[in-house]
Amino acid sequence: MSLFGTTSGFGTGGTSMFGSTTTDNHNPMKDIEVTSSPDDSIGCLSFSPPTLPGNFLIAGSWANDVRCWEVQDSGQTIPKAQQMHTGPVLDVCWSDDGSKVFTASCDKTAKMWDLNSNQAIQIAQHDAPVKTIHWIKAPNYSCVMTGSWDKTLKFWDTRSSNPMMVLQLPERCYCADMIYPMAVVATAERGLIVYQLENQPSEFRRIESPLKHQAPAHSLLRNAACLPRVTVQMCSCKSYPSCVVAACVRALDPVPSWGGRQGHRLASCGSSCPLSTYRPLSLFVNFFYSQK
Repeated sequence: MSLFGTTSGFGTGGTSMFGSTTTDNHNPMKDIEVTSSPDDSIGCLSFSPPTLPGNFLIAGSWANDVRCWEVQDSGQTIPKAQQMHTGPVLDVCWSDDGSKVFTASCDKTAKMWDLNSNQAIQIAQHDAPVKTIHWIKAPNYSCVMTGSWDKTLKFWDTRSSNPMMVLQLPERCYCADMIYPMAVVATAERGLIVYQLENQPSEFRRIESPLKHQAPAHSLLRNAACLPRVTVQMCSCKSYPSCVVAACVRALDPVPSWGGRQGHRLASCGSSCPLSTYRPLSLFVNFFYSQK
């Protein structure tokens, strides 16, 4: 059975259920344009984990949909499937084995998308839009972590409609990142809250962001590097003493190998402005290779 099930709604040849794309002059750098891009702003992007054969890209948009493409070694993309929310999709993430995608939306829900059956079910509910979603795979538990503008951080067993745990936040959740056994949530008023995830999630430390303005994104890194427009905040824990919190305007995703070269990859909307202000005409995949 195919990863995406036995049937496909994309037709044959060059036909796509997403509709045709238009060609204009908004790509002066000759980046590789993703075919059948969403019709509204891109809210979130995520590449498939290395456990999954091949490379896939997930994007959620303000058109209320989340779409999946296969990315070939040449950078060309093939539309695979899509699912819908009833509000803009603000965040997406993959399960560790790559068989499922989790989505967070302004409709106050989070969903689990099974790529084998191409079916999506609701797994979480908040009282305000769900801004972040992350899959946590711990030695003694697995769950989905959601952060919301209702000032809560919730942990969900995908088999239950009730949260495993609810943690109160001092302000609205703006962004989050997770590398087990640590998670970091950024809130309004430039707050950063670090959580340790071993045994069960609990607050570890609070930090005031050194940035002058609210950061639209941040990432946890095990090894810090000098990157433009990035501020790095050390936050060690017993399991990963070199973990850092990096507040930045773009998410840089390190990959072990793609197309035979070591490097980084970045999916963007063809703009140099911060991710939170993207108003895309189309979606691009850019490749950034590090020097050895």
